[in-house]
Amino acid sequence: MGGKGSGGHNRKPTAQKLAEGNRGKRPLNLREPKALPGEPQMPSGMTEQARAVWPEVVAMLKANDVLFKTDGLAIAALCSNLVLFWQADRAVQELGSVREELDEATGVSTPRMNPSVRVRC
Repeated sequence: MGGKGSGGHNRKPTAQKLAEGNRGKRPLNLREPKALPGEPQMPSGMTEQARAVWPEVVAMLKANDVLFKTDGLAIAALCSNLVLFWQADRAVQELGSVREELDEATGVSTPRMNPSVRVRC
């Protein structure tokens, strides 16, 4: 039937039904709350690198008319994840995806995957 916790698909928002066409011909929920368009405030607690990425992401969303005041935390998470991805990608480029790890006790070297590979993926 839809909705959270029902076991079926979540319901499509009314705006998405209008954009795709109401294939089921069911009545539309005209009382659905609408998202407030506009630029959200930058949340506090973001790193300096994530703060530097914020204006670029906000500008892209604004240019495509999909920026809403309620998206601040989601944009902050995206900016933080972008910075983390770039750091991991730089580490993989510098150190490679596989590194040799020497076992001190036996003196045997074994190949190990660089942990930055998992962060990057």
